Amino acid sequence: MSLFTQMIQLQMQILLMLSIGFFLRKQKIVTPEIRKGLSTLLINVVLPCTVIISFMNDSVVNSDLLMTCFIAVLISAIIQTVSIIASKFLFQKYEKTDANVLRYGMIVSNSAFIGIPIIQSIYGSGAVMFTSVFQIPIIVTMWTIGLALFKPIDHRHALKSVIKNPSVVAVMIGFVIMLTGIKFPLFITKTISSIASCTTAISMFVVGSILAEIEWNNLFEKKVLFYCAIRLIIYPFLVFIALTFLNVPT
Repeated sequence: MSLFTQMIQLQMQILLMLSIGFFLRKQKIVTPEIRKGLSTLLINVVLPCTVIISFMNDSVVNSDLLMTCFIAVLISAIIQTVSIIASKFLFQKYEKTDANVLRYGMIVSNSAFIGIPIIQSIYGSGAVMFTSVFQIPIIVTMWTIGLALFKPIDHRHALKSVIKNPSVVAVMIGFVIMLTGIKFPLFITKTISSIASCTTAISMFVVGSILAEIEWNNLFEKKVLFYCAIRLIIYPFLVFIALTFLNVPT
C-alpha cells in the first residue's frame, strides 16, 4: 500500500472516529466530565504507554540513533524559538486577550495529542520515539513562555511541571529501557502495547466531542482564519522547505 493510500485511509478513519465523538457528545453520552476524564486518562496513561512502547522496539542503540534524537530535539527547539519570535509580531494588532490566545496556539502545538496517534498509524511504534523526543522543547515552552502569557509564573514550579510531565517522564523511562536493554516479561509488554493501541480512538473521541460544542460561526472570524492560515498552512510549508533545503534525513 502506497503512502498516499495510507494517508487517505487514515484520514477516513480519523474522520469516522471524530464523527463518533461528535455524535456521542450530541447524544450526551460523553459529558464534559467524561471528556475531562478521558483527556486525563489519555495524557497520564495512554500517551505515556505509547511513548514507552516505542522505545521497546529492539532498535540498535548506536551513534546514528542518538544523533537522530538530538537532531529531532534541535529542530523542535529552533521551531519553537522562531514561533515565539514570530508570534510577537503576527498578532500584535489584536487585543491583548485575543493576541495571547493566538500566540499560545502558535507556540504550543497539539502534536502530542493528535500527532502521536497519526505518526503511530502511518510509521509505526518506532517513529513515535522520535516524535516523543521532538515534544520536549514544546513541553518546556508550554510550561514557561506559554503559561506566562496568562499569569505570572514561578520558574521553579515551571521546571517541576516540565520534569513531572507524563510525556517527559515516559521519554526518560524509555531511554533507560533502550540504553540498558532491559527485557520485560511478555505480559508486561503486551499490557503496555494494548493500552497504547487505544491512543487514536480516545484522542479522536475527545476532539470530536469538543467539535460538537463549537460555535461554528466563530470559525469564520478574520482573526481565526488568519491564525489558521499561518499555523496550519504557511508555517508548516516554510518548515518543510527549510528542512528539505538543509537535507535533514527523513
